[in-house]
Amino acid sequence: MAFIPFKGAKIALLFQGLLIAYQRDQKPEIPFPGMWDLPGGGREDDESPVECAIRETREEFDIAVDPAWIVWTLIRHRIRPPLEVTSLLASSKRVSGL
Repeated sequence: MAFIPFKGAKIALLFQGLLIAYQRDQKPEIPFPGMWDLPGGGREDDESPVECAIRETREEFDIAVDPAWIVWTLIRHRIRPPLEVTSLLASSKRVSGL
């Protein structure tokens, strides 16, 4: 896979037919405080979008996602001032830790 510059990634996880989501903290200094969100977060070092989403999911939720369980991905890059966003959307058919 070619290198794709990005800052973070999110992943849609389904568990027993339900979407795993969480409500963000109410801290005014973070983006979108109090909003509902998918697991994921900021990129570390040279990890891929999938590696980023899997690591963040493990760190934040103690949920393990095997890359083989991911059934599709979509990477989008868009510039909508003042934001420049590259997104990974991925769906996993299985999760471990729940």
